[in-house]
Amino acid sequence: MDSNKFHVSESSNNFKFGAGAKNSVVISANDLSATFHSSNLEYSILFFKAEGSVDAKISDMSVSVELEIETQKLTNGKVVPSVKVIKSSVNLPTDHIDLSIHGNCIAQIADLVKGLFMGTVRDQITDNVNKALTGSVPPALNDLIAQQKGETMIYNHMDLDWSINSVPTINSKELSLGIKGLFFPESQGEVAPSVAVPKMPFNDASSAS
Repeated sequence: MDSNKFHVSESSNNFKFGAGAKNSVVISANDLSATFHSSNLEYSILFFKAEGSVDAKISDMSVSVELEIETQKLTNGKVVPSVKVIKSSVNLPTDHIDLSIHGNCIAQIADLVKGLFMGTVRDQITDNVNKALTGSVPPALNDLIAQQKGETMIYNHMDLDWSINSVPTINSKELSLGIKGLFFPESQGEVAPSVAVPKMPFNDASSAS
């Protein structure tokens, strides 16, 4: 199968966000609906060749990805968060895939035994989605974060420097992110304070102190 397209046609009704095992977050989306199309199908049956295309409608699909939080240094010298995919998984229930095969008469015969194609199509969809999650998601997210240049306008041209000096802490109890926290007028740029800024402690809800 070549010239494959995969499209998530409906947003998730069940979205979960939680801590992973290694300073990471696990994001999962369930109850997804999607479509798959392969415009170039070739399949040999004995000395006959089936040629055509394949369409699949998928429901109750689930996707999970674990992102490790790291840092990246920008060209302006600031350090901001970045992400790396540790692992991803895609679940396509075989009883929730509606498969249609189009093409020559041999393809029409193959449509009668499309259960034979189910494993091939399912594996190809799973492989392609996992490749997209691991190969495309991190660069896209990291580029989006880098484009912000570590600062954001908060109110009436007053900016906030939210760059970091250490990796955020993530576990089952907390997500702690320490930022520089310097406010400055957008027209003037950043001016470091003349006195040393005290270090703020992270909150620990499990500690009485």
